[in-house]
Amino acid sequence: MRGFYLITTLVLFFAGSVSAQKKDLSKEYNYKMPGADIPPFEVKTTEGKMISNKDFEGYDKLMLVLFNPGCDHCQHLAKDVVAHYNAFKDVAIIYIGAKGVEEYIPAFLKETGLATIMDKKNIYVGTDQTKKSDTQYELSEFLYNLYEFRLPQVNIYDKKRTMIHRSLGEVDINTIIDKVSTQSSN
Repeated sequence: MRGFYLITTLVLFFAGSVSAQKKDLSKEYNYKMPGADIPPFEVKTTEGKMISNKDFEGYDKLMLVLFNPGCDHCQHLAKDVVAHYNAFKDVAIIYIGAKGVEEYIPAFLKETGLATIMDKKNIYVGTDQTKKSDTQYELSEFLYNLYEFRLPQVNIYDKKRTMIHRSLGEVDINTIIDKVSTQSSN
């Protein structure tokens, strides 16, 4: 009888370990590489509106720009987007900063000129409000899944919300324009 309890205990232990491993493996989806789906996100815009990845179904392309208002490369990219706005008029562009940068965004908008084109209805600027990750980091689930530690980070998604391009750090505006102007691979 003791042998039966020992075997049952071992079977239950290993079954629990395997199911726990399966559960952890499901969290290992890599959102950071081209071909990946867009991770769920919630952003509070500068106007106070909450937006998510589901709000942009009408656009063939969606461009996420992870940024910090004080980042020189982020400012340069924003100025380039303003200067080449006609190439982006049919693309949803969402600038996403981390929580805590809200007070610096108005100066960023003014200095880069983004404020002058935000009335175009396809440009959104705000801060990440996605639920906190269950990791050791003080990041939201969205930033934990996507952020690569160089800014700006530009991710471009097609109509199916599959990543077709990713740039980190200094961004070439001509490459970005090429990626948003090419046909989706639907």
